Amino acid sequence: MSDIKKRSENKRVFVGNVPYSLSKAELQLHMERAGEVIRVDLFLDEMKYSRGCGIVEYCTYSDAQRAVSILNHSVLMGRTITVKEDDTYGSSRNRRSPSPKPQPCQIRIKNMPPSVTWQQLKDVCREIGNVTRADLSLDRNGKSKGSGIVTFEKPEEAKEALRLLNGAIFNDREVFVYLDSGDIYN
Repeated sequence: MSDIKKRSENKRVFVGNVPYSLSKAELQLHMERAGEVIRVDLFLDEMKYSRGCGIVEYCTYSDAQRAVSILNHSVLMGRTITVKEDDTYGSSRNRRSPSPKPQPCQIRIKNMPPSVTWQQLKDVCREIGNVTRADLSLDRNGKSKGSGIVTFEKPEEAKEALRLLNGAIFNDREVFVYLDSGDIYN
């Protein structure tokens, strides 16, 4: 019951495939077609350019749902964007068993804002390569510790993620990315 209530209160959407040169103000202007926007965050690189995705928070749940309905597959500066409900409450669901051997195609990401969800992490990394798994490290209360693991299909994809994401700025925080040996995350 509380999961249903939490999901019904979710006013955030994930926006993907946005133009890399897009500013927060430009994204906000586009997203306001669905309702009143109270916050916009973009994944940024060290030069403060968009990584191609972001999070938009609306004033109401119905505005967020309207954004998914009318802005998903809309065109923004020549690119077809994706708009999905931000799945904040599913971080421990649908996890696969860990691989029996170390995977050279796995990365660890640290210093993420606690508000980042496993789905957001996976969606960002999907822009880089084929993601087979994304998990967040959670505390005893089920809240994010600000770190996580992403497993890619190929080692080259993990190396590309390291190159693109290490040092990226998200919600005014610089994230750190490391290649991981594949051991179980603690």
